[in-house]
Amino acid sequence: MKKLNDKAHFRKMFLDNYPSPDHGCLPVDSSVIKKYQDILPQELLMYWKQSGWCSYGEGLLWLVNPDEYESTMRGYLEHSPYGQRQNIFVVARSAFGEFLIWEKNKGNIMNIFPLSNLIMIQAVVDRQNLSSEEEEFEMNRFIGVDLKKIYMDTDDSRDQPLFKRSLKKLGRLQPNEMYGYKLSPNLGGRESITNLVKVDLLNYYDIQRQLVTPEVAISDTENIMTHLEQKIIKPKLGLLELAKQLGSVSQACKTMVYKP
Repeated sequence: MKKLNDKAHFRKMFLDNYPSPDHGCLPVDSSVIKKYQDILPQELLMYWKQSGWCSYGEGLLWLVNPDEYESTMRGYLEHSPYGQRQNIFVVARSAFGEFLIWEKNKGNIMNIFPLSNLIMIQAVVDRQNLSSEEEEFEMNRFIGVDLKKIYMDTDDSRDQPLFKRSLKKLGRLQPNEMYGYKLSPNLGGRESITNLVKVDLLNYYDIQRQLVTPEVAISDTENIMTHLEQKIIKPKLGLLELAKQLGSVSQACKTMVYKP
């Protein structure tokens, strides 16, 4: 793994995207810091100690309390091959409800996209067994690179970013809220700003997984093909990497997932 000894490099990248937290940060109790002291990297706990659990970029990104999302995450993964996975924690989420999930000694193992009802597994990360030092570096890189505004936003069906328009039309999110589709695309709803409303995040997750069983997809940048539950995925860059280039997770899914 290529490393940068200067952690300031990725910390500056984060500050370039999010110069300061939004107002209304929740302070993190010392008992919670102690609980996660040997579970999550110190790099993440540093942000907890400095600012608390906060939103950034006017609510686009949220660094969160893993305990508040544990039950919802477990419910969503219940019928997937990863339902019994241990030491996984929601460490961040987006305005559109995306969960970014960290596994001890591995990294950002998976993301959940409730708008598209997709569980995306990072196979390369899953094969890792990081030392404490390597995991600290990986969290440092993750916060600086993977949480950029361009990656946290979501596109509509025309591949146009939704966040700024959602913020203008619907207003700021509360800590328990996300922007979700009033009529799910699984039921024929449009992936459009006209179909977006502010919803309770945890309730939205519960409704989405009851409407349709979440689809599991695997991004594997080291192997040509991964077969899981009769879903065939042929990644070259990996779905998330392709999504970053296309600017749309939904478009990347259409590009990479073949349904027989």
